[in-house]
Amino acid sequence: MFTPDVVFGYHGCDEDIARRVLEGDELKPSENAHDWLGHGIYFWESSPARALLWAKQNTSKCGGSIQKPAVVGVIIRLGRCLSLIDPENTEAVRQTYHAYIAQCKVSGIPPLRNKGTDSKARFLDCTVMNLLHDMRSNQGLPAFDTVRGFFY
Repeated sequence: MFTPDVVFGYHGCDEDIARRVLEGDELKPSENAHDWLGHGIYFWESSPARALLWAKQNTSKCGGSIQKPAVVGVIIRLGRCLSLIDPENTEAVRQTYHAYIAQCKVSGIPPLRNKGTDSKARFLDCTVMNLLHDMRSNQGLPAFDTVRGFFY
């Protein structure tokens, strides 16, 4: 499957963050327990409009922390990419999920669960994605530079 080396990404954020990035600061990775693709910096590929919509949906009026919605556009070199469009990679995620469930059974700890269909409540997904990265590292495999998924 063809995967481009470079994509355009758009990050929805607060205007203050966008201004600081333009002045030279770096975006900070999200480390929420509910991040869908694990910890990292999230971008909407090829869609500044979708990034702005996300920022608007996460304003303080809607229970989020964004005061003034804005978008930062970047060029992303994908590098070693865990593309969730590729069946081989989705199989790796499936195997990691089963490994997580097995760990939970052994330890007697109930597995985390996603909360409904709300994309802000992906506790299980986040744990599995972070575990996948940890397992690769523990096996001496090279780390992924990026994760690419699709959202519906």
